[in-house]
Amino acid sequence: MPQLRVGATVARTRVEGPHLRAAIWVAGCTIRCPGCCNPEWFDAAAGPPRDVDGLVAAIDPRVEGLTVLGGEPLEQLQAVTALAHGAAERGLGVVVATGFTERQAWTRPGFARLWAAIDTLIAGPYVARRREPTAGRKLIGSSNQRLLHRTERYADPELWLGERGAEAQLDAMGRVTLVGDPTLVARVRRRLPAGPP
Repeated sequence: MPQLRVGATVARTRVEGPHLRAAIWVAGCTIRCPGCCNPEWFDAAAGPPRDVDGLVAAIDPRVEGLTVLGGEPLEQLQAVTALAHGAAERGLGVVVATGFTERQAWTRPGFARLWAAIDTLIAGPYVARRREPTAGRKLIGSSNQRLLHRTERYADPELWLGERGAEAQLDAMGRVTLVGDPTLVARVRRRLPAGPP
């Protein structure tokens, strides 16, 4: 089973896709969109390799689905494909967000196998000057990005509309991770203390 370089994981969230779901941020991205909300995951060395079987086994049984973000998931295509198939075999809905366009995704060897395991692909680079309007699609960064539904599971447009949200997640080590809308996350970070005196 391949290993996946993982930047972060969240066991349960409502701001990284429809319904209650797990989210995994992969480490490593050569696209590096200006204004990206996750520049800490550009460097592949920023995330340790994790066993895909272990990641699938650790998914909380209470969630409806899994979202894979980055970094850039398609730059670890074999491992992300194994992860998506493992999640789908558990009956989970799978959303993958990529900075590649649909056409670019299909030129990547092995993409068809990933496509066969996911429900929705969010495709296209983040373009800061085309930021998705506040009343637009939640969970989508910029208006050029496309929602490509392989199944009907998340095809209802209502699932993608609504107020943008952010969450503070506390891990087992007591570390806080902020996830969700980048503008809201940045606003919260500005209000947090800088650290111990």
